[in-house]
Amino acid sequence: VKGKAADAKDAAGKKVDEVKGKAADAKDAAGKKVDEVKGKAADAKEDEVKGKAADAKDAAGKKVDEVKGKAADAKDAAGKKVDEVKGKAADAKDAAGKKVDDAKDAAGKKVDEVKGKAADAKDAAGKKVDEVKGKAADAKDAAGKKVDEVKGKAADAKDAAGKKVDEVKGKAADAKDAAGKKVDDAKDAAGKKVDEVKGKAADAKDAAGKKVDEVKGKAA
Repeated sequence: VKGKAADAKDAAGKKVDEVKGKAADAKDAAGKKVDEVKGKAADAKEDEVKGKAADAKDAAGKKVDEVKGKAADAKDAAGKKVDEVKGKAADAKDAAGKKVDDAKDAAGKKVDEVKGKAADAKDAAGKKVDEVKGKAADAKDAAGKKVDEVKGKAADAKDAAGKKVDEVKGKAADAKDAAGKKVDDAKDAAGKKVDEVKGKAADAKDAAGKKVDEVKGKAA
């Protein structure tokens, strides 16, 4: 009977060791699976976020270039308009001068009278030239203001794009945190399962020990 009791105790011990081994294997497999999931989630999310950020940056760059191009075109057009007005003013001045010379040549007895009229005409032409120059200067200022306004809009578009990139980065960080929490939860669950299996194994060992003692008692 003592021999049988000892055999039963050995068998129970082996069974407990076997259960413990299986529990340890299950814990290792769970840990490896968790690490693998963590790696895949981190890689996929990082690539996606990098791609979106790069796309947003490219789009912002294109918008800024487009606005710069329009501003340069507006500046060129304004410059051409100013040159055109200046040319017309110079032509008007030349024509006025020619008329004065013609009047001087045509004058005979009424030279004094013609001179007076010529002087008046010259003054009027001078005033006209000044007026045209003033308008040209105003047009140049207006064009300068328009260019500054377009530049300001381009800067705003660049800021907005920067904010969008930061927002995408923030969302990616949140997603990474959420993935980390899921992994931690899975680890906790695996740990509890292992503890539960260990507890059952210990209970089985105790029960086997009691059975052996009971058989010994009966034998005695």
